[in-house]
Amino acid sequence: GGCEARSVGLARFLKDYDQKLRDLDLIDAIAKVQSEWKPKQKSEFSVLKELSAFSVSMDVVERRLNLVPIEKSQFAIDYLNSRQIGIFKEFFRYSPSEKKIYIFNLDSTGKNAVGFQISRFTGPNKYISFNLEKLREKCGLSSLPLEKKDKLNRLSLYFGILRADFSQKVTIFEGFIDSLFIRNSIAITGIKKSLEELNGLNFRFMFDNDKDGIEASIKLLKKRKSIFKITR
Repeated sequence: GGCEARSVGLARFLKDYDQKLRDLDLIDAIAKVQSEWKPKQKSEFSVLKELSAFSVSMDVVERRLNLVPIEKSQFAIDYLNSRQIGIFKEFFRYSPSEKKIYIFNLDSTGKNAVGFQISRFTGPNKYISFNLEKLREKCGLSSLPLEKKDKLNRLSLYFGILRADFSQKVTIFEGFIDSLFIRNSIAITGIKKSLEELNGLNFRFMFDNDKDGIEASIKLLKKRKSIFKITR
């Protein structure tokens, strides 16, 4: 009691709560397990099949957006390692011309994407998000069917949506980076986003310990949803 609560990301939390792990062995171990984990069963939900059908090959993405593997930039690799996420390099690409890191919402094969973010590193909005329609537009591909566009675009910004195994409990995070450390998780990239398309599925929520995260958690608790909170 009396301790001031503050917002922490999962990687920061793990580092803070066992200060004997000065070389972050625990974080590296968790990251390795998560990076090697693959869903036991792919989802059969028709809307996710449609989302997958309109995904874009990463070969096309790299060519059209002039991106290179993250290993081609020492700056980018150093940045990822500083956040203890270098082991997840498959999700990242680097733009030599823009000097920016791109983060992709990949399918379970890691070969196709349905959306992406660009890291700005500083400022109140560190990440700019681009949905499936924007991704296809930038790659010179056809537009989404009008009657499906809104739903597919919303789902395309739930990072990990095509990698999750919905036969098991799925953990919902706010941010993409935190979601990397917990297997079978999704990042909704925005606390106010709805999950109405996936109502009735087995979710638990782990939101940030800030004002918006706490308010969202209280609303979910009132709906008898499963919530995990970190306070300190």
